[in-house]
Amino acid sequence: AGRFTVEGDGRDLRLSAAGRTHYRARPLVEVAPARGWATPEALGEPVDEAAIYKAAVLFHGPDFQVLRRVALSAQGALARLVGVRAMGWPGGPWQTDPAAIDGALQVAVLWAGHATGHAALPMGVDTVRVHRTGPAPGMLSCVLRATSRTTDQTRCDIALLDEDGGVRTELLGVALVRRPDLDFYKLSLQLEGSSVLTQDGRDAVLRPGDLTIYDT
Repeated sequence: AGRFTVEGDGRDLRLSAAGRTHYRARPLVEVAPARGWATPEALGEPVDEAAIYKAAVLFHGPDFQVLRRVALSAQGALARLVGVRAMGWPGGPWQTDPAAIDGALQVAVLWAGHATGHAALPMGVDTVRVHRTGPAPGMLSCVLRATSRTTDQTRCDIALLDEDGGVRTELLGVALVRRPDLDFYKLSLQLEGSSVLTQDGRDAVLRPGDLTIYDT
């Protein structure tokens, strides 16, 4: 567990831990009108929920398994997903629908894997536009449009649409980077002090001179 601090100077927000800034954001009061979101071309056959989370590129537990159907192509993706209400997430009130937004990023990970053949992780979003606040009232459509693609990095724009076709949230300039090959292993050598390595519910206390090898 770690302690994070959110700080602001009237212009930018920063998410920091241990004195190091990890994320920055700039809130804007005025939101530009939503873009038009056509269905991407050349989509493959839709994949249902049972098969989606068997994909090696996804690692989400039951509480984050919000995707219900996904169709992919090199040009983009079309998905159906649910939000915090359907998943029964505790807490609130919600300014956005974090479960649905996480689902949009899951779609981006699936698309990047389909388009490049490699696992990827989302590393940044240029702009988030919230057109409708609060949790989604029902099922959402997720439209992903590819903007650029290389071996090691992909970029796309994503929209979440309510059942009436209205745009709830836009994620523009989503950047993903290639993950290391999934069969890589990590090696660590404890030089001083002690630490605890936790994986799959197991703990190992490491002391100086201890060498560990574990999968990612």
